Amino acid sequence: PDDADCHLWLGRAFGRKALEAGMLTGVRYAGRIREHFARAVELAPDAIEPRYDLNQFYILAPSVVGGGKAKARDNIAAFAQRRPAEAALLNAQLALAEERFDEAERLLLGFTPPAGVDERGLRSVWRDLLSSLGFTYFSRKPPRLADARRVFEFASTRFPKVELFLRGQGRVAQEEGRYEAAAALFEQALAIRPQPGAHYRLAQVAEKLGDTARAIVHYEKTLRSPQGVPGSVSRDAAERLRVLQRL
Repeated sequence: PDDADCHLWLGRAFGRKALEAGMLTGVRYAGRIREHFARAVELAPDAIEPRYDLNQFYILAPSVVGGGKAKARDNIAAFAQRRPAEAALLNAQLALAEERFDEAERLLLGFTPPAGVDERGLRSVWRDLLSSLGFTYFSRKPPRLADARRVFEFASTRFPKVELFLRGQGRVAQEEGRYEAAAALFEQALAIRPQPGAHYRLAQVAEKLGDTARAIVHYEKTLRSPQGVPGSVSRDAAERLRVLQRL
């Protein structure tokens, strides 16, 4: 009952159950999610991860079940009194949620982890926010490709062993029609951690480059992946494989 990590992970577990249950049914878990995150903050007030997860609840949950951005601001203010440098990440989290993208980017790209803190938790929050910002830029209508590329390139310098940022750069290069660069980036990502999304995108750019054999190999690896593959990706990979194998 007095272990902050236990309450943090219980809150996350109930959060997953809420997402799986859907909006209407998932609301019934809101009280337990908020309770466990708040208890984790109470037990570990200087740790950023419980604050970050509690903020995410406040940002996403409707006020009727205890959410609200005003509460997120109060949470940030309380943390800033204890850990002012690290509070920049929570301010970036709120800025991102409110689509104040320039401010979020300024805070995230200008952040320097202070010495003598919980490096693992801090870097986890920083990594998640950089990913969210980069893919938010990428998914805008129209996509903000130059902005996404800048964030992913920065993130790769700070997290060189995280394949997600290489995949992000690859997706930007693919959308920009820089297929050779995209292929190289997807290969680098796969060298760190095989992932069906990278195999699928590499197969697509191999097709654009006229490398049918390479495309077939990576469509096959997409379909054989032990990890979950979205249905739309599986269907498209299977269809492209049938087409290419008839050539």
